[in-house]
Amino acid sequence: MSMKRHMIIGLLVGTFIMFAACSKELPENVNAENELSVEIEDGTAESTSEEDKESETNNAADDTEGITETEQAVTLSDMEKLMQIPWEEVKKSPVYDYSGEWNSSVYKLAELPVQDISMFGYADSDGFASGVAIAHKGNVSYFDWLYTSVHGAMPDLYWDEADKQLQVCLHPSTGTGYSVDELHILKEDASMRLEDFCFGVNEYASILTNRVEYTVMEENDKQLIQFMDAEEEKELAVIDVTQYLLGNDGEAVGIKNVFMADMVSFTLGEEIRIAFIPGFLPEGGYVLFDDMPVFQAPVIFDADGNFTIGEILVVQ
Repeated sequence: MSMKRHMIIGLLVGTFIMFAACSKELPENVNAENELSVEIEDGTAESTSEEDKESETNNAADDTEGITETEQAVTLSDMEKLMQIPWEEVKKSPVYDYSGEWNSSVYKLAELPVQDISMFGYADSDGFASGVAIAHKGNVSYFDWLYTSVHGAMPDLYWDEADKQLQVCLHPSTGTGYSVDELHILKEDASMRLEDFCFGVNEYASILTNRVEYTVMEENDKQLIQFMDAEEEKELAVIDVTQYLLGNDGEAVGIKNVFMADMVSFTLGEEIRIAFIPGFLPEGGYVLFDDMPVFQAPVIFDADGNFTIGEILVVQ
């Protein structure tokens, strides 16, 4: 089976679900890196400062004054709910079995046993899966992430020992017409805590759309789409889409738009790679990916925490 068909049929089967963006507004007690880290002590997650703990308790009391218990539960984010569960209980959480049933409030999502890294996620009874805890070298870091879709594709992890970074690939949206991954690089700081840098759909859609230009052409009664690398000024592919542009009356229709970031996946490792399949929208139709090329490029993450991509190649 070709790589393109594998990506479309195997990895990306399902229906569309929108997901939380990297820029999602954070609760007040979470820092600007979209995380909160605490040390593991005596089997529970404890604040590293007694003064901070007392301050948080007082603030919580002030914030919840006059709020009923039910109302208070509703206002808590999934990450905050996860933080309230004793760490000893979290560690006993089951691995998700892909049954479609969410029978536990917490699941083990992924782990790297050699590096002693484990990842857990909160899940409510409806299977809305957000709120993540990552245990790493005696610390637990919490992240306000939507970590999977209704199809239950669990995150992928890779530890980059050379750069002391944890790579995380989330699959928050998987469908036949829209399937996008979300990449997180967690950098280990001097205190062994993890700082989050996100390469989400808003960021890479902008890069891909500006980098890959397309032209719709007619040649010898054929309708063609030409793809160009605008940065390298080179042709990437020319695809014949004539058979997909016939209306109900048998007459040819035009192409309204071509989308670069509706089918995107990441491969983790010593070199992170992004793969994407363009989709084209015929007039009066829906987005199609048939016969489209699979583009691939290395993901470049610089010392300042910025993402870009390298040379784009056609792999299928």
